[in-house]
Amino acid sequence: MIEPLEIFPWSVIFETGIEEIDIQHKRLVALLNELVSHLTYQTEIAGMNSIFNALKEYTVVHFTTEEAIWHSVFAGDDREKQHRLVHSNFVEKVINLKNPSTV
Repeated sequence: MIEPLEIFPWSVIFETGIEEIDIQHKRLVALLNELVSHLTYQTEIAGMNSIFNALKEYTVVHFTTEEAIWHSVFAGDDREKQHRLVHSNFVEKVINLKNPSTV
């Protein structure tokens, strides 16, 4: 068992006031901290792959939920497009962490 690191502590600035999204944001922060712990302690590949996969799967759940909410409020607006871009950039950064040779 590795010692958990909290590089990205939960902060109220992540709160949206939408309970479902706030719960998902807390889970994402926890997964990111778990990933940082694995990377810092250079755990075995299976452990790192497991957390990368969990993060990848959870971002799909979260982004689908959040983008549906944004679409219902900002359909076709630049804010909606910008928010999707933020999600896309996040996914790209996670992929680059997993496969640094592709950077």
